[in-house]
Amino acid sequence: TGTLNMGALHTYQFNEDLFAKVTTLPGATNHGLVMFFDWSGSMQYNLTQTLKQLYNLVWFCDRVKIPYRVYAFSDAYGRTPDYRSVVEEQTLITQNSDNKSDLDISGFRLIEMFSDKMRKNEISDMMHYWYMMGCYYSGYRDYRDGGYPISPPTNLQLGGTPLNHAIVAAMSIIPSFKTKNGIQKVNAVFLTDGVSHKVSKKVSNESLDAWSKDIYITDKDTNTTLTVDKGSRYSDGQTTLLLKLLKKRVPDMNVLGFFVAGSGARGIVRREIIQDKMGLSWGDDETLKKYQKELRTNKVLVCKTAGYDEYYILPSVPKDDENDEDGIQVKENAKTGDLKRAFTKFAKSKTLNRQL
Repeated sequence: TGTLNMGALHTYQFNEDLFAKVTTLPGATNHGLVMFFDWSGSMQYNLTQTLKQLYNLVWFCDRVKIPYRVYAFSDAYGRTPDYRSVVEEQTLITQNSDNKSDLDISGFRLIEMFSDKMRKNEISDMMHYWYMMGCYYSGYRDYRDGGYPISPPTNLQLGGTPLNHAIVAAMSIIPSFKTKNGIQKVNAVFLTDGVSHKVSKKVSNESLDAWSKDIYITDKDTNTTLTVDKGSRYSDGQTTLLLKLLKKRVPDMNVLGFFVAGSGARGIVRREIIQDKMGLSWGDDETLKKYQKELRTNKVLVCKTAGYDEYYILPSVPKDDENDEDGIQVKENAKTGDLKRAFTKFAKSKTLNRQL
């Protein structure tokens, strides 16, 4: 590296090998992750389960020394300064038959939750604080067993779902993250449970409506123009389009989405969501039943047509299964085979509850 290895400097009298070295393996690729976490009101009952999933990724990155950042996206965080540098750096413009204007993502905030720059005790403390805030919103809690949650500060109250705004911000954040860390392969992960707010036009502040006319969005950095056809459902169409533009900024990037779609006490994914995300017609009951069975069996349904490389549709974890207090169940004087089968069943259930 041309830099002295300070750990070997004391051996200078009998050792000529005093420089730090980097080993490069042919064909090897170094990775990094940037994650965006939905801190919105619709996440209320899924926060603790989704945080658990997120923590598995953070622990993995720390263990294998992968650079990473985790941001919560929100429109309720009121402190200044906002993420103004991201807003001003964007070169996206939108156009219809009447006029054109820059996209407006003001009022949206990113809050850094975790990063590889934090010390272990800082990560541990922050995991505790975020989880306790999640517990505050998740409903009834047995304080004798689970402890008291903390009351979130005003700036961390839950708000709307500015997912599309976060995608626009990622167009500056991820290339910068990749360059600063010398990463070859970057992975973007979005964790959310709902449809994003629409991004409006900056000049007129009017919503972009694709019902009456085609909408064009141009990224001047990559000289790319994409369109949402009139008559399409623009709340989803805008997300898909912006994800495609994000991929153009970093062509070899993986973009993954995790949609916590379950609702109710049992965490069931409604048939309307499966039909919408998987592109099914309302009369295609046979394919619908196949997807429902896959979701029940694997606890995940993978979609590849929503703008992501892979988009994982997840049921929420029922509260009764959250703690697994009963653990491994075996009969008294169980044989080795019984123990093995019970352990395998228990391990599989734990894995299915940690889809990330």
